[in-house]
Amino acid sequence: MDALLVLGIPEGEARRAVEAVLQAGGEAGSTEALLRAALRQLDRTGRSPA
Repeated sequence: MDALLVLGIPEGEARRAVEAVLQAGGEAGSTEALLRAALRQLDRTGRSPA
């Protein structure tokens, strides 16, 4: 989640994106995969990285 914060994503949005990915049961194999999936989740919800 720290990587999302460094990119300028507000903490609440970052937390929700990571939780959504983990609840969906996907991309938890590596930190890189989780970060990519969280960024895709943010993109789907209309939030773009800063």
